[in-house]
Formats: sequence, structure tokens, C-alpha cells
Amino acid sequence: CSTRARGCNLGSFEPLRGPFCFFPWAGRELNSSDFQLLLNPGAFEALRWVPASFGRVPPGAVEGCPLSDLFVGRSPAGLGKLSKEHQALF
Repeated sequence: CSTRARGCNLGSFEPLRGPFCFFPWAGRELNSSDFQLLLNPGAFEALRWVPASFGRVPPGAVEGCPLSDLFVGRSPAGLGKLSKEHQALF
């Protein structure tokens, strides 16, 4: 999920926890009821995970928020947001 709460943040949507986007902020988990979900109905787009590091954004990366440097990322710890500015995945 993507929310404009506290600027723009990427998080997770878990229906069993309620109608919220849960996102990390300053070492805590916050939530927002104002969010968007990225959907791929009918698996129209073939998405795949590709290696990246040090803020490098591969071509075709999924942008988390319009006009931002945040992209959807994944590490062994789970999903997160990739920041070109901070050269890190959170």
C-alpha cells in the first residue's frame, strides 16, 4: 500500500488487521486509513524481483509515490521502500 501520511510512505495492507495501511516511521509502526493499493488484475503485467543495492533503481521498478524517489523493494526481512536519496531499503 501507499499512503500520503507523513509525506509519502509504503507499507502493508493486512485485511485481518483492519482497513489500514501499516507503515514504518521512525522505528515504529504507524497506520493510515487513507491509502492506495497496487493491483495486478489477471496478472496482466509480469512482475519479477531483481537485485539492486546502494539506492540503484532498476529499469521498470514500481514507483511507490508519484514524483518521489521511493520504490517498492524487498529484503530477507520482508517488503520495504527503496530510497535513492538515502541509498537504502527501509
